[in-house]
Parts: sequence; C-alpha cells; structure tokens
Amino acid sequence: MIELTIYSNGKPRAIRVPGHSLTIGRGKDCDFRIDSLTISRRHAILTEAGGELVLAELETANPLQVNGRCPAQFPLALSPEDTIHIGGVLLFARLVKTDTDPVAAPSRTPIWPRVAGVAVGTALCLILFGFFHIQPPAKATSAIPVRVPSAEPVQVVPPVDPLPTDNLPQPAGTTEFNLLAPPATMIPAAKTAMYQSMTEDQKREFVRRQAQRIARMIGNRDCAFEPAVVSRIKSDVDSYLRRKGNGSEQLWGEDLERLLQRVGTRYAGEIIRSFHEEKVPPVIGLYLAMIETEYHECLTSPVGAQGMFQFMPDTARGYGLDPQERCDWKKSARAAARYMKARMNQFGTDATSVSLAIAGYNRGPGSVMRDLETVQDATHRERSFWALVAQSERLDHYFQQENIRYVPKFFAAAIIGETPWAFGLSAQPLSTCQ
Repeated sequence: MIELTIYSNGKPRAIRVPGHSLTIGRGKDCDFRIDSLTISRRHAILTEAGGELVLAELETANPLQVNGRCPAQFPLALSPEDTIHIGGVLLFARLVKTDTDPVAAPSRTPIWPRVAGVAVGTALCLILFGFFHIQPPAKATSAIPVRVPSAEPVQVVPPVDPLPTDNLPQPAGTTEFNLLAPPATMIPAAKTAMYQSMTEDQKREFVRRQAQRIARMIGNRDCAFEPAVVSRIKSDVDSYLRRKGNGSEQLWGEDLERLLQRVGTRYAGEIIRSFHEEKVPPVIGLYLAMIETEYHECLTSPVGAQGMFQFMPDTARGYGLDPQERCDWKKSARAAARYMKARMNQFGTDATSVSLAIAGYNRGPGSVMRDLETVQDATHRERSFWALVAQSERLDHYFQQENIRYVPKFFAAAIIGETPWAFGLSAQPLSTCQ
C-alpha cells in the first residue's frame, strides 16, 4: 500500500491507496488526480520495487523536484523524508506494510492451494472472487479513482517519522484533489507542537534527521552531522522558537509565526524563481535572506553592506547589481543567486561543499579557502565546514565569533521554515510558496 501526505496552503492531508503503483496527474485515468493546470495529464508514477518506493516521470514538461532539486535521472528510489514537488504541490510518499491488501488479499490466500492442490485452490479463489464481487482498481472507466480517508478529523504526524497505522482510517470513497477548492477532508495543521513535546534526546535526533534532509535539498549528496554540530543547530532552533507567539515586530525578535507568514506571502515566490533561473537550490536563497536580514529590504550593516542580501558595493557590481539598487530586493535576490552559483562552481555541489559556499557568503570565499588550508594537515584531510568547526581554535577571531555560528543558523532556519507543522506553526513550508 502506498501512503501520500499532501500539503496545500500549509495544510496536510494523508491518504492510503492499495496496490503497488500509483499514477499522478490531472487526467481522469490517473490513480491520484490533482486538478491543476500546472500538472500534466499523466505527470508521475510511484511504484513499489524490491521493498522501495520508486518515483518516475511520465508525460510532463514541468519537471519533478525531489528535495527542492531536479534529479539528474529517473527512476529514483525515495526515502520517507524526501519531499516531492509536482507542479507546486508538496507531498511525501512512503510504503505501508499491511497484513492484508484490500484489493489483492483473496488471490494471495495460501491455505486452500496448500490443502487441496493448485486446481482446487484456483477454483475456490474464482468462487470467492465472484461471490464478493472484487474487481481490480478502476482506470480509465472510473472518473476519479482516488481513495481518501473518511471525513473524521485525523491528526497527521509529520512524515519525518513513520505515520502510525492505527489512527488513520482505511481508504473509503473517491474524490479528487482540487487545489482551487480543497476538499472538506483537508486536515488542519496539528494544534500541538510535536517538537516541543519531545525529550531532549528526541529533539536532537529530530534535528539531526531534518538537517540531513536540508542537506539533500541544497546538495546532491548526503553529509553526516556529528553530535556537536547537531547541538549547535538545535541551539539555534530553540532560540528561534523562543520567539514564537511573542507578538513582536522588531528586527531579530519578530514573532516567528508572523515572520514566516510575511516571508511566504511577499518574498518567497520571487526568490524561488530567481534561484531556479540560475539553477541554484531555492532553499539556499530563502534561508540566506532569513539569517542575513530576516527579510528586511533595506537593512544597512555597520560595515556598509546593504539590502535584503547584504551586498557590499563592489560585490554588488561584480554580480550585476547597481550599488544604488541594493534595496531593490528582487534585483538583490537575482544577484545573490548569481553569487551562490559562482560559489558552488568554486566549492562544489555536494551538500558538504555547499555548506562551505554558504560560509563563504558570510566570510568571503578567499577566507574560507585559507581556513581550509590552515586546518588541513597529514592527520586532518576533511574538506568541510564542520572540519573548520572542529578545529576552530586554529582559526581567527572572526571565524570563532561569527562564521562558526552562520552555517548552523542557516540549517536551523531551514528546519523551521521547511517543517513548520512540527513546531505548532501554521505557516506553509517556504519552499512551496509561489
């Protein structure tokens, strides 16, 4: 059985669909129909293969994105933590193991074939098949063949942890998923904050897993997060959460709910488009702006950096931005995308290297390269930001006081901004805003 958790307008809905494959699109012959012009008639297919859930494209001109990026090739095996964007719709998918399959169980029952032989078993299966009127899943003849939960409200556990099998109703009825008019069974965001109810050990594990997910969104390979690094990221997550519900509008203290809502409605869509144009993962731009200025359009630093992305005059010129226009946040976003594209060309596109590129946005790429040369020797060959953190005592005061906090804060901001429901926030994940 395949389970989907779909997010639209920041609200999740969980469905379970029996079977071993699931087609997604706006055509009436799809197993899961999404009524949106951004979705192709037959957009994608999910298939169970060797115990894994595999995603493949079908007839689409609008590329699938996994973890905010367009994969180099399909089919692609998914993990339960992977995010899938289909024409602006965010969803998670996973396999659910069940003892019985509502569609296939009668044909798999092994008792009679073992007792009476293949012929008798086959006959009995045919009799049972006719008696109960069991039919295979409808395709083109069924107008809308998606099975959804009953209307009874269900609290959805975020997909980073396995969804429980005992509190979701079995599929019943059929419907379609209309983005313009969400169905009545749309599940509201959880009223209780999952993260805040965890133990400290559970919080650290949650942060570690979410940091790995963010790493997959910014780079093309996973990277490991040591306990000391996880603790740094968690500290910044907790710092952000202390601002939840404080009612403030002040810079660096703004109510977290208000901040995310403001970003999602005004800024996120344009930043996503700007970074997409440069083929840079949009989550980089979304959370650089968060940690640089918290989306204040014309903030000026004591050293002269200005604008939402804090460009110095010479750096702005180098990336096509008139220094007098640094407070134009849209032009500033495009320049930031070009800057990060150059840094990723310099450091690399795997998650470990992109973390160095993010550090370079704050410290300057030349300084980061010198830092790497300083800490690398015969016994320390790792080339990563986390290696710099581990040997920070060998680096200068600026790294120890400022840069060492910059990348962990980026990950913390991204964890909150991409999984707001886990913290009892009603905002939509920023990377899904349009």
